[in-house]
Formats: sequence, structure tokens, C-alpha cells
Amino acid sequence: MKKISILLLSMIMISFFACKKDEVKEDQDSSKYQSKGYIPLKAGSYWIYQSYRPTASGGDTAFGNIDSVYISGTKEINSKTYYISVREGNAKFISYVRDSVGYLVDSLGNVIMSEVNFTDTIFSKTKYNSVTGKPLYHISKIMYNEDKQIIVPAGTFNHCIEARDRAKVYMGNPAQPNPFYNHYYYAKNVGLVEYTYRFTGSATVFKVKLIRYHIAE
Repeated sequence: MKKISILLLSMIMISFFACKKDEVKEDQDSSKYQSKGYIPLKAGSYWIYQSYRPTASGGDTAFGNIDSVYISGTKEINSKTYYISVREGNAKFISYVRDSVGYLVDSLGNVIMSEVNFTDTIFSKTKYNSVTGKPLYHISKIMYNEDKQIIVPAGTFNHCIEARDRAKVYMGNPAQPNPFYNHYYYAKNVGLVEYTYRFTGSATVFKVKLIRYHIAE
């Protein structure tokens, strides 16, 4: 059973179903853009995450392996500088990302999140069965700036922004509610500090929390 988790579309970057970057308005003068700090891409930075599952008492408890994400360096792709993002946990995955005038994008031009657009849907995509042509699921994402405070083992983070994913599953017998939402919280000068996910056949919502990190100078 596969996770319907936008982590797979963002931080893990196993598969992207986001809008292409040419759908993002790029008529802004990038030389005048001042970063808001929610996309801290610097070689030598790392983030360590722990998964949590809910308990009967209403809290949560840690389980599973610890995952790490780190920036190992840069790479030139199509005359643009991308940061090499390496994720290590159950498996190792490498992706290439950059800050494109407030949009975190990958080397294919897919939008992962934005620190400047809290109005538009930054991606919307339906995945179809390659044999039957029937839809498997639909995923869309929009950013929210609701001045959230997020408390995780790594600390208390104020003024967090949220990437909220809406997933509608058509395959199999998905658990209710359907559609459901995953939430990704980004802190200024830190990056992703907490996110949620669930499995298609279960209504249980899991959390992944930042337990420690280092942002290189």
C-alpha cells in the first residue's frame, strides 16, 4: 500500500505531479527579490526527522526509522544552479532543487512550495491508470499564511507557513474521509519542521517532526 503523501512530491521528491515552472509567473525581476527565509538552501545544511503515530490518549509516540535530509552541494543544470538534496532513511534519494523567486522548484521545473503565493493553486494533477485510463487519484496544493506556531522536538517555531495538500483517491477502497488533507509547515530560516501523511486504506494520520537541524552559514 502506498502513502498518499505529498512528502513524496516535495521533500522526498520521489515523484512530482506539480505544475511546471513555466506556469509560474516569472516576469518578476529576480535581482530585486528578497527571500523571506522559508527556503534555506545552503550546502552543509541538514534536517533530521522522526515519525510519530497517534495514541489512544490523544497524544503521539515515536516509531520507525529516523530520516535525514541534507544539502551536499550544487550542480549546474540548463545554466541554472541547483542544490543537491539527499534524503536517507529506508532508502536514499537524490533530487535537485532551487529557489526560483520565492518558489521551491526541482530540476524538472515542478513547484514544491512557495513563500510568496498564498492565492493560487500551485499544482493540480490527476494520476491515471496507464492501462484502463481510469483516474487513480487527484492531488492539489495551495499555500496558507496563518501565522502558525509549531512545536516539535527541535524547538518552538512561530510564524510558520503551510503547504496544504488535498488528495482525492479513486483506486481501491480508500478510507474516509476522502478527499483528505496533508499539512506541511515551514519555519523561517529553518525550512520544513512538521508534516502529516496517511495511507490510502487507513484514516490514521501520522506526523513527521523535525528533531534537530543545522543551517549552514
